[in-house]
Formats: sequence, structure tokens, C-alpha cells
Amino acid sequence: MSKYWDHVSSVVVDLATRYGVRAIGAVAIALLTVVLAIWAGHVVHKLAARSGRISATVQAPLAKLSRGVVALIGIAAVLDTLGVPTHSLIAMIGAMGLSVGLALKDTVADLAAGIALLVLRPFEVGDLIDIDGTMGTVIAVHMIQTELCSLDGVPLSLPNHKVRTARIQNFTRADRRRVQLSLHLGYHAEIGEAIANIERVAGGHERLLAQPAPAVTVKDMGDRSVVLELRAWTKPADLLAVKLELSRQLTEQLVRAGIPMPADPCQLHHG
Repeated sequence: MSKYWDHVSSVVVDLATRYGVRAIGAVAIALLTVVLAIWAGHVVHKLAARSGRISATVQAPLAKLSRGVVALIGIAAVLDTLGVPTHSLIAMIGAMGLSVGLALKDTVADLAAGIALLVLRPFEVGDLIDIDGTMGTVIAVHMIQTELCSLDGVPLSLPNHKVRTARIQNFTRADRRRVQLSLHLGYHAEIGEAIANIERVAGGHERLLAQPAPAVTVKDMGDRSVVLELRAWTKPADLLAVKLELSRQLTEQLVRAGIPMPADPCQLHHG
């Protein structure tokens, strides 16, 4: 009986010695991998920000990619330490990846589109864009989705495969924006005098561009009014402020000049 227990104890000691050391090594490698992955992500993000050549849009995905690479290397090292045959595991992961990819084809499409957006860079973080009628400021571009903040402060998330195939307007990259204002006048108004007053106000506005010069045309002959349209150009950052200022200034000028307004109370509309 004593020989049996001696044999059992020797086997236990041998297993503990053989696999216990491996287990301790695997735990140590796993902990080191976590630390290195966090450190690598931080360093890559910091270097990318300092370089000045890598945009803020790409910096975060680069940091995540570096953490992922370190994590994969660490997982392979842990498995190797435990004596797990990695070649068969890689084959199994490949087969699982194929089946998961077929099941999650939309997610895979989002991932591929996210890579394309990061490479082509049709917009950057902080840009004001319009994606098929959805307008907002770019907050972040992730591998799966793009985050915007709408003009009224509502967070928006759009899947990357839809963003990639959408019609994208990037207002931030435009060097100028057109201001359009429609003005309704009474039918008894002197059109030439009204146009002269509008041109005088537009020509004296300091935030409107001199070229192309502001232009005023007759847009429509409505049931109750003649509709004039002012078209002028300004810098993108000044667009909203210029529209508001011109709306007030033009209304005040036409009233001072005695230009008849339509019977309908609607006098000024934004274009």
C-alpha cells in the first residue's frame, strides 16, 4: 500500500513540477502581455500625435491595432508555454473565423469600410459633414461605425459600410460657402430700388467675399409677392452668422427705404 501511495505522490510531484512551472510561466506571460499591450497602445498614440503627419482620426485605430498585435503575440506565447500545438489551433481559428464571417457579413463589411475610410480619409475628426442627408460633426471613426454629433447636439452612430457608399459632403474642407436669402416684396415695390438697397447692404458687409460679387435676381412672382434672391459667398466658419446678420440688416434697410412688403406677414426666408 505504501508503495502505491509513493507512486501516486511521485506522479503528482512530477506533474506539478512539469506543468506547474508551465502554468506559472503562462500566467507571467499573460500579465506581461497585458502590460505591454497597454504600453504599446499608449506609445503609438503618443508618437502619432507628436508626428504631426497622422490625423487624429487615424491615431486611435492605430493604437488599438498595436494593442491587438501585442495581444495576439502574447496569446501565442502563452499557448506555446502550455504545450498547446498552435498550428492546429490556428487552423481551427481559421475555420471558426470563416463561419463567423459568413454569419456576421454586415460586421465584416463595416470593418472593411472602416479600413477604407481610414485610408482614403474623406473626413477627419472635427469636420462638419453631410452623409446622405445626415449632418453633424465627426466625433470618432471606429473600425465598425462612425460617430457624429448633430447640429442640435444629438449623438449619431452610422455603420461604416453605409458611410462608405454614401454621398458625403465635407463642409469643413470647402474654402467658401454660398449664402442664399429670399426676400418677399409687395407688387407695388420698385424692383430696381429694392435691388439697389440689397446690393448696398451686401456690398458693405465685411464678412462677404468681394469675388464672386453678391448678386440679386428676381426668383419668382408669387400670388402675393415678388421674390428676390440674394446670392453671395463667405468663409465656411462665417456662414451661419452672416445669414443671421444679413436677414436682420436687409429687413431693416428695406423698411427704412419704404419698400412695400407683401400683405402676407412672411417677409424673409432663408434659402
